[in-house]
Amino acid sequence: MFKILVILIGNTIIVVLEGLIVTIQVVRLQYYEFFSKFFNESGEEFSPFILRSSGGVR
Repeated sequence: MFKILVILIGNTIIVVLEGLIVTIQVVRLQYYEFFSKFFNESGEEFSPFILRSSGGVR
């Protein structure tokens, strides 16, 4: 009975740790590789595209 309990708890800990590792890798890929590909520090203020109800574009 004790062996089964140790195996179940051990496997649960391993699955949680593996999930944590995968989450960390995904966050790393998103921030450091994907976002840095499109981000450049040109010094220009970001002006979002706004579509007005009158049909004009700002």
